[in-house]
Amino acid sequence: AAAYATFARPDLAAPAHGFIALVRTDEGGRIAEPRHVYVQAGSRIHRLGLVPNLVRLAAEQVPNHMRGMLPNLRVEAGIERLFSAAARQRYSGQETVSTLEQPVRMAVDVAVRIPGAGWYVTGWLLDPLGLVSTVTLRGPGGLAERLDRRWTRVVRADVSNGFRGDPLFAERLVGDDHGFTIFVPHPAAERTAWLELEIGGDCAFMPLALASADDAEGRRRLLTSFDIHKPSATAIVEQHLGPLFHAAGAALKQVVGHRRLRESGTSRPAALVVPVVDPKLRTSIIVAGLARQQVAAAAIPSFVCCPSAAEATQGLLRELDFYGLAADVLVAEEPVDACAALEIGARASATSKLLLLSPHVHALMPDWAARLVGALDAVLGPAVVSPTLLYEDWSIRYAGIDDIRFLNAMPFVEVASERAGYPRGWMATAEPAPTLLGALECCAMTRSAFERVDGFGGGYNLPGLQGPDLFLRMQAAGVRIAWLPAVELYALDEALPPDAYWARTGEMIDGWQFR
Repeated sequence: AAAYATFARPDLAAPAHGFIALVRTDEGGRIAEPRHVYVQAGSRIHRLGLVPNLVRLAAEQVPNHMRGMLPNLRVEAGIERLFSAAARQRYSGQETVSTLEQPVRMAVDVAVRIPGAGWYVTGWLLDPLGLVSTVTLRGPGGLAERLDRRWTRVVRADVSNGFRGDPLFAERLVGDDHGFTIFVPHPAAERTAWLELEIGGDCAFMPLALASADDAEGRRRLLTSFDIHKPSATAIVEQHLGPLFHAAGAALKQVVGHRRLRESGTSRPAALVVPVVDPKLRTSIIVAGLARQQVAAAAIPSFVCCPSAAEATQGLLRELDFYGLAADVLVAEEPVDACAALEIGARASATSKLLLLSPHVHALMPDWAARLVGALDAVLGPAVVSPTLLYEDWSIRYAGIDDIRFLNAMPFVEVASERAGYPRGWMATAEPAPTLLGALECCAMTRSAFERVDGFGGGYNLPGLQGPDLFLRMQAAGVRIAWLPAVELYALDEALPPDAYWARTGEMIDGWQFR
């Protein structure tokens, strides 16, 4: 199969003429060699022979050759674009935008490929004269996604200031909307990609150095790729990063291995899983609290540590020995957040019941663990039971959840409880009550409830909405969720680092995808 065109040959007398054929290569870059050429004249077909010195051009030679021939070609209607495309420059792995004589420059700040979800690209394109007609994401396997029709433009005054001294741009700069952000939903199977800029009848190319989003550092690179103070922030969350994390939920779920530093050597009906992911965490308070409570009678503590909290982990081992507390200590093989740590601990235990406990939650009664685990026995089938959580001033932090409201603007979701903030004594009931959501900071659940929804969902950046997501999926799967007012603990707010800009952007994106 080929596309043909003819052209005049000054060395041949009419009606003879030259002709050219565009032939597609196969996957290995090979073409089928022609053996004969047939010419139809009226009702008759004539076979022509081939001269031995037939000109065959390699793919990289085609564009320059075709550009010289295009003005003289006679092409049948409908296939002109094939010859025009053949005359365009081909990507050779080199960046060519910076070599353009026209006032066009470009840079890519972040480029990420997420298998099963798509591509995310941010950067800037300086094109004051509007010479660039299209910007296309391309790959060697046929990837071709046009970006400029759906990207979000971003104010980049730094780009304008950087080119004011360049005579090619100095008198032409108007406005600062040079930045762009784009998420392209796509299976994203290809591991190499580039941007193609079409300028008139020619092209320029920008290679993409693809970063990974598989770990916590990669995610934070995405979360810090936009400015929440610019007018484009809402559009970036709603049209790009929100859809990206939502589509990549399964792909971004961390399945992290672990190693065991300490074995409890005992068995209990429940495992008490405590994440240790903050390097500044004072584990001595947690260990001392568990040692003086009647926890060991109901559950075996299982601490899951993050590699970045190595100092806290060593302190934890010393404190467990000092208090003689039987406990398991696991260390994840790569950085994890609190929810990923909880999942490691849940899956590493063999108990039929689980107790999830934030290190920032502390007990007010010695038998709290036994009462929570015991409450599961009163419920048939998969179940979750949460206690009352109090602030330090004894006001109510969690006493069941009544409703979830979804909003059309950031933060996109509000979790509502009619008891939150009231004094502790305001609660009129001590009987267990059904509730919409449990409290991830402290809850007991059957293993069957956790496994019925395959644990935590992927794609979230912070623990804040991973709990509501987990419990809503449990509700939909028929798991019973109850609040146990008679069991009380108090919870401290977990402080984020003051420079954790990614946490603010993460809240926005998590809210959008949760909605």
